[in-house]
Amino acid sequence: MSHTLRNTIVLAILAIIVIIVGLIINGSVGKELSKIQLINKEKVDQLEKIKNSNPNLGSQDDLIKELKSMKERVLNNNKLIPDKNNPIGTYKYLLKICDYYCPDLMFDFDIINSGSNDTTSYNTYEISGDAKVQSVYKFINQIETQPLLMTIESVNLTAPSKTYSDTIDYQIIFKAHYMAGGTKLTEIPFYSNNFASLGKNPFLPQIHPPSKTELEKQMVDIENVSMIGIAEDKIFVETSNGLIVTLSPGDGVAFGYLEKIDVVNNQAIFNINKIGINKTKILKLYKE
Repeated sequence: MSHTLRNTIVLAILAIIVIIVGLIINGSVGKELSKIQLINKEKVDQLEKIKNSNPNLGSQDDLIKELKSMKERVLNNNKLIPDKNNPIGTYKYLLKICDYYCPDLMFDFDIINSGSNDTTSYNTYEISGDAKVQSVYKFINQIETQPLLMTIESVNLTAPSKTYSDTIDYQIIFKAHYMAGGTKLTEIPFYSNNFASLGKNPFLPQIHPPSKTELEKQMVDIENVSMIGIAEDKIFVETSNGLIVTLSPGDGVAFGYLEKIDVVNNQAIFNINKIGINKTKILKLYKE
């Protein structure tokens, strides 16, 4: 065999080997590329989902605002333990609550004792006085919802037994907690909290004997008047002492108000509630 033929065969074999190796490598690369493309597609799809669920994601300012708002919401739902507590600071804090939410609430203030548990220390205080039930409700609500950690230990409320009033006597005992390494008092915020107002005074029975307030004593009592004139928008009544009073729909009278005027039947219809139940009372004009 000549050298030329032998070299040709060797080159041909090398070429075949190179082609086979190239095909194997290309196939492996192709599979790896397909795998990478699939992973990339999944990541792109995830990114699109995140963008769709968070339309403000692309705005850095909006993101910062959202993070700040989230931080505030978390803080609103968590209590902060201060690094110290003393009667003067606690008294000023309670006055701040009163100034913002219940300025008519007055109280006597006293420290009962001090103590500690495994991680925190505390001072126990007592406040007492008399105030409107709505004001006491607001006061307790703020102790519970403000970030500063205070725990109410007991509440004693007493309503007057013989008079129907919004004023109650109260006694509240609470603990003000603190610990070394806690949050500095100057860094604990004071929020303007929204809360549901107390709907009805629970100490006033919904059905009760008639009891005239000072305001109602000054108003017209339809049980002791006679109607002497009627028009589309007003009626004229005369009281037992001879005083002539003009009333229009919506005007208040003792225990209620004038609901409407029925000119056709020469009568006025009142809505009266003396004992906790609304009743309709009719005052007629009798012509002589």
